[in-house]
Amino acid sequence: MRYGQTLLALVAGVGMTYAGVANAQEAQPTTNQPPIVVQPPPDTPVLVQPSQGAPAAPVEVAPMQEVPAPPPMYTEPPPAAPAPAAPAPVANKEKKYNKWFAPNMANITVGAGVADFVSSGMRTATETGAEWDARLTIGTRSFIAFEAGYAGTYNKLQSPVEGHGSVAPYMVNNGVDGDLRLNLLPFRVQPYVFGGVGYNRATINNLNDSPAMAQRFNSADDQLLVPAGGGLAVYPFAHAMLDARFTYRAIFADNLDRANPDERLDQWAVTGRLGYGF
Repeated sequence: MRYGQTLLALVAGVGMTYAGVANAQEAQPTTNQPPIVVQPPPDTPVLVQPSQGAPAAPVEVAPMQEVPAPPPMYTEPPPAAPAPAAPAPVANKEKKYNKWFAPNMANITVGAGVADFVSSGMRTATETGAEWDARLTIGTRSFIAFEAGYAGTYNKLQSPVEGHGSVAPYMVNNGVDGDLRLNLLPFRVQPYVFGGVGYNRATINNLNDSPAMAQRFNSADDQLLVPAGGGLAVYPFAHAMLDARFTYRAIFADNLDRANPDERLDQWAVTGRLGYGF
């Protein structure tokens, strides 16, 4: 009986010892587990949750890797526009013009010359006199040109009184006209012909100083003028112009000669002129 109680007590002690050892083993963590390493993304803090029931242990964290900065955005600038080339020196060339009609080519001329009447009756009553004119020509270097101008003449009257070659009376014609001019050669040396129409005013001054002339002529008359003729123009320089022309001045609707109503008062004139072209 005594040995049986002793054996039960021994078995109970062994059992309690085994249970305590088992509980102790369950409570202790496994010491041979490797440390937990978490690779965080760049610039992100890393949190590591340790196992429950285990003391905090140092956690190995991988060092932060430096992320290279993105390359700068570079846009190649557009190519620079080429600098404008310096204009080439312009030679002194003549202006461009149309060969048929060039309104941008014109000149103004003034001139003087001699004038006389065509009919024999008027030539015996007057002397050869002077002529002057001023004219604007448009289209001087083309085949077709237009002219507008003024022309005047001066002629003394003959005196039938014995011993007097001439007396105070004299005739003056003042006319304006426009004409079409055909330049036969539109170059620097330029022959041409022209024809037009205009108005003429004829006056005789100091008519009372010659009774014979006062009986024959009226003191003034308005007439229809039809000029025509030809000439030669020369352009030696860019703006200079020389001209010589012959003009036939046909007169119509005249009532100046009362003694000879059928007598024509037509005149001719030869004129030399200087001009400026533009």
